[in-house]
Amino acid sequence: MSLKQLGRVFLVLAFLSSANASVVKLADVLVRSADLKAKIVSVGVSGASVNRLKSFVDTSVRSLTQNDSRSLYEVVASLPVSGEDIKKKQRLLRLLKKNSQNVKNNEFVKAVNDIIFLADRYGHNSISTLSCSVCVSDQLSALGFKTSIRSVGNKKIQKVLRRIPSSPKKLYAYNSKRLRKLGISTNNLRYVSEEDSKTLALFLELASSGSANYKKLTDSIIKFNTKNGKVQLAGPDAPSSLWKILGYKITDDKAQKWSSVISDSLVHKSENKRINAFYENLLKMNEGDAVKTEKVRRMRANNCFFK
Repeated sequence: MSLKQLGRVFLVLAFLSSANASVVKLADVLVRSADLKAKIVSVGVSGASVNRLKSFVDTSVRSLTQNDSRSLYEVVASLPVSGEDIKKKQRLLRLLKKNSQNVKNNEFVKAVNDIIFLADRYGHNSISTLSCSVCVSDQLSALGFKTSIRSVGNKKIQKVLRRIPSSPKKLYAYNSKRLRKLGISTNNLRYVSEEDSKTLALFLELASSGSANYKKLTDSIIKFNTKNGKVQLAGPDAPSSLWKILGYKITDDKAQKWSSVISDSLVHKSENKRINAFYENLLKMNEGDAVKTEKVRRMRANNCFFK
C-alpha cells in the first residue's frame, strides 16, 4: 500500500472513530475541517480533488453563515427560498440533521450540490458564481458533483451580482427583460438550467452595461452564437455556451484576452473550424504556462462550451 493510499485510510478511520464517539450530524461535518475532509475521501474523492471540493463547501458555508451566530441548519432553514428552490432546501435540511454515518454517498453528493446552489443564490451578498465541475475536475464530475462555486473579488462584478434577484421567478423575468433589450429571443431560456441562470444574468447585464472590455467579450460571444442572423445562446441549435465563461472569475484584463481569442476564431465560416481555432488561440494565449495549458487541453477533451 502506497503512502497516499495509507493516508486516505487514516482519514476515513479518523472520520469513523470521530463519528462513533458521539452522534455527529452532517451539518456538523460540513463546518468541521478535518471531518469534512475525511467525509469527502470516504465517498471516493482523491488527490487534488479533495481540497478542491472542500474549498467549494467551505466557500458555501461561509457565504451562508457569515456574520450569523446561528447553526448552519438554522441558517438554511431561514433561507427565503421560493419555487423549485424549496425542494432543494427541504432535501438539504433532511440530510443536514442525519447522523453522518448514515448519510449514503449519493446523499452526500446531493447535499453538497444543494448547499453550493443555495449559497450562490441566497448567500451573503450573493457575490459568487457557479461553473461546471467538469472543467475543474473530471473525478468530481464523474462522482455526481455538478458545479463549483467561486467568490468574486472584482468590485464591479460584485455590484452587478448584487442586483441579480434570488427568486427563480424574478430571475426568469430579469433574464427575459435583458434578452429582449438585446434583441435576443426569450426562447433561449427554455434551455438554460437553474444552475446557469445566474451566470446568464451576469452575461446579459455586462452585455448591456459592462465596461468596454466586458462589452467586447459579450459582443464576440453573441457574434459567435449568431446563426442565420439569429442569436442562439442555449439549446440544440446554439453554436456554443461561451457565455458560461463569465462564471470563471473573468477579470477586466482577462475579458480583453478572451474576446481576442473568440474574435480571432470568427474569421472561419465553418463551425468546426471556429471551434478548433478557438482552442488553438486559447493554447497560444496560455503558452508557457503548463497548468493553464493542461486546463485548456482538458476543456478541449471534454468539449466544454460546445456540447
